[in-house]
Amino acid sequence: MMLAVSVGLLTPVTARADDKSPITRFHATVELDEDGDADVTLDFTMDFSQARGRGPIIVLPTRQAAGDRNDLLFDYVGFLWTSPTGADVTVHREDEARTIAMRVGEENTWYDTPQDYTLTYTVRGLIDTDNAESGLDEFNWDAIGTGWDLPISNVSAEVHGPAPIEAAYCHHAARSTTRAKRRPPERARPSRPPASHPTRRSR
Repeated sequence: MMLAVSVGLLTPVTARADDKSPITRFHATVELDEDGDADVTLDFTMDFSQARGRGPIIVLPTRQAAGDRNDLLFDYVGFLWTSPTGADVTVHREDEARTIAMRVGEENTWYDTPQDYTLTYTVRGLIDTDNAESGLDEFNWDAIGTGWDLPISNVSAEVHGPAPIEAAYCHHAARSTTRAKRRPPERARPSRPPASHPTRRSR
């Protein structure tokens, strides 16, 4: 496996209401294996001291348009929510045609102090094996998604894999930078849109 990595940290959508509990810390970790599965850990803090709330809602795509190519399909297993601060992690899941939505917390349980949440899961479909343009196994991932309706800050992401990285590409909004361990041909720049993961909001 020769791997090209594209990670997007996109600007979040501005909060649309004053009562949205901000995320003040967000860290995403991905562990890729040789079969192309990705073990994902999302670790974040919601500051309910700024806006009282019950918990997060996370929305993950199961299908994503890819221009003139076939849709990208994502298969998830092993969702596990925990809270180091003891927040309620009861999950209400809704499966729709293109997404999985998870509402975390109970309707009558409210918080007015910061709460930490951790979500782990495994997803298949993020690796574009032997890409026709680059000739590499491309991992294209939008680390935090774009559908935010609350403020988010202190965002970080890291990716680990079973093979050396041949090229790396990171973009933030309309600006982008490219760094490569070994400079590939120009056409080796990742050629499919990053998988959009995830969307999150409070309720």
